Amino acid sequence: MIEFNHILNALPWPSLLVGPDLRVGKFNSAAQSMFRLEGSDTLLVNIMRHPSVLEAVDVSLTAQIEQKTRYVQRQIEGETVFKVHIRPVDPTAGVMVCFENIQAAELLNQQRRDFVANVSHELRSPLTVMIGVLETLQGPAKSDPLAQETFLAIMAAEADRMRLLIKDFLALSQVEDLQRQRPQTEISIAAVIAQACGHVEHAMKVAGVEFISSAGVALPAVLGDHTQLVQVFVNLLENAIAYGAGAQNPRVRLDVEIVEFDLELHIPVLRICVSDTGPGIPAHLVPRLTERFFRVDAHRSLNAGGTGLGLAIVKHILQRHRGRLDITSVEGSGTTFAVVLPL
Repeated sequence: MIEFNHILNALPWPSLLVGPDLRVGKFNSAAQSMFRLEGSDTLLVNIMRHPSVLEAVDVSLTAQIEQKTRYVQRQIEGETVFKVHIRPVDPTAGVMVCFENIQAAELLNQQRRDFVANVSHELRSPLTVMIGVLETLQGPAKSDPLAQETFLAIMAAEADRMRLLIKDFLALSQVEDLQRQRPQTEISIAAVIAQACGHVEHAMKVAGVEFISSAGVALPAVLGDHTQLVQVFVNLLENAIAYGAGAQNPRVRLDVEIVEFDLELHIPVLRICVSDTGPGIPAHLVPRLTERFFRVDAHRSLNAGGTGLGLAIVKHILQRHRGRLDITSVEGSGTTFAVVLPL
């Protein structure tokens, strides 16, 4: 006959058998590790002092009914949230208390809530401006052609801002849907870079930015999605133009090198760097650059037409390609975005 301890250890969650006297009779190895248990016959209150868990256990023991509650374990490295399942075994044996780790689900839900809040905020701003402009056009500016021209230009700009936001929302959603589908087609990275540079050529001339590129045609092929990788480099080049244009001698560089052994991927990689001579980014903000809607300088980003989603899209595209984005920046000396792609 299988021993009860073996059954307990087969459970996927940390589990305790709590008797009618509120003492822990048995536990599995996961619970032993979680609560640092040394032996059985320990009062539950000595293991944890979480009121909702203790109350739920007491109710389950008394009424012989299932209970559920939450338990937050606080440690030096942070908090972990558990859903606690408490089910009676029988009146003499007590109840089984199981701890389901729902930290990942909690973080995902929080990210979704934050995303919805950010989307609402980003769309509300241009809508508020447009509504205000419409009210002005219907009222004080109703018979003023000059004012109408000015306000219509404002509406056009805000409508374009909403268009870009929706475009990036859809692009991010599409990238996330495809993230687990690895590209299987060999493509020319030289053609990708050439197309991306052609896309931003006019913007560079208008901004007066000098462009230097070391990318040649003799580059190895990679497994990739041509359209998505063009999107990556267009985004990085547009960022470099927008944030580097304020420098005294604005310059954007694109450099390519083959790295025979990447310390993170442990394989040969292609490293393509896009650098600008802009003001740089404070070191403590660099890790946040790929967060959705994060902007180092919100006012400047909005003026440049940024949505705050570009680098998040870049990150997800590169994850789909088993690559990554490395960012280095020195305040006053510019920023470098390095695209790393496996060969």
